[in-house]
Amino acid sequence: MVYIFHGKDPFLRQAQVAKLIRELGLPKVAYTSEAPPEKGEMLGTDLFGSVRILVLSGLLSELLGKNVEHVSAYKESSNHIIFVEDALDKRLTLSKQLLGDKDIISVVCDTPQGKELAAWIEQRTGELGGTIAKPATDLLMERLGFTIEKSGYGQKESSVSLAHVNTELQKLVVYAAGENIMPAMVELLVTTRLEVTGFEIVNALAEKDKKKLFSLITQFYEQDSTDEKARTIQLNSLLAEQFRNLLTVQDLQKERAADALVLELTGWKSGRLFVIKKIASRFSREHVVQTLGKLESLDMELKSGTIPPQVLLDVILVPLLWY
Repeated sequence: MVYIFHGKDPFLRQAQVAKLIRELGLPKVAYTSEAPPEKGEMLGTDLFGSVRILVLSGLLSELLGKNVEHVSAYKESSNHIIFVEDALDKRLTLSKQLLGDKDIISVVCDTPQGKELAAWIEQRTGELGGTIAKPATDLLMERLGFTIEKSGYGQKESSVSLAHVNTELQKLVVYAAGENIMPAMVELLVTTRLEVTGFEIVNALAEKDKKKLFSLITQFYEQDSTDEKARTIQLNSLLAEQFRNLLTVQDLQKERAADALVLELTGWKSGRLFVIKKIASRFSREHVVQTLGKLESLDMELKSGTIPPQVLLDVILVPLLWY
């Protein structure tokens, strides 16, 4: 039997392969473009005559070339042969023939969107051993960048990674400890992508990583079709919040406040405090205060000035790479 798992979401491709392996209950052998198999390895059984599952990642074109007839031998093999591909160019004759072959099982592994993603969240939660309430699913969808509308789920803010969603669900299932996952749990454990972006940008500044900094800023502006001024106001607000956090930690450390007191005053988790303290140690208090003042001025300038918004933001951030 021949299978083709193709699509843009690597987590979904891997999950589909893992599910098939569990269902078949056979030993697996994996091959990649760095270590492709010999044709005999694919068609024959092992030394003990056992049927196997052969997983071939990114090898479809290499093994089939432009001749679909080559797949006939694979279909006749007693082994289960799985081709895993990022994408199939449906304009090519080979792709059309493979996808149209009723003897080949083809599964599209693109990231679900809207209500399909919500359904996947509920299904995946069950697979992880938990349950999730509908309002909690809606809140999680909001945290992933979707708007909740009467007709369903509106435009998402950015692309969604199922690997990221899966990680969030794992945290929620563990925290719920057998109980139904409720909105309060999502509120507590799941950070919005915007909050993560603001934190990542400040962290890149602290690490003096110019390449990562501009990559994150570019991604932020490309995530949404909102005009540049609106996005800059939004990012300005996120950065101001992060720098206020740094100033809070610096001031409390100056007063030699114990971590327990800081956690009580801020409501943060210990892991978050550890990271913020680390970042705060890489900026002087003077630079943090100056940056907060510049961000405040930027907010006023954006609402009345004519200079391109992103240029103004760069003028504030770039000098921090050299402090």
